[in-house]
Amino acid sequence: MSDITTYKVGDIFEDDENDSKNVLMNIPPEVSARMGWIEGDVIKVSVEEGRIVLTKIEDQPKES
Repeated sequence: MSDITTYKVGDIFEDDENDSKNVLMNIPPEVSARMGWIEGDVIKVSVEEGRIVLTKIEDQPKES
């Protein structure tokens, strides 16, 4: 089983209605479920060899 999943840009990114200089990145529910991520988790986003890599930051205090 491969750890690489491919999506179309339009399935992940959308324009930010409140800020024309930025875009919003939507993590598909199946990716969140597979990774065990829940709302409020802190995710590091990096680019490696032309790929976007998402990594959960484990030692981050949660907002109360």
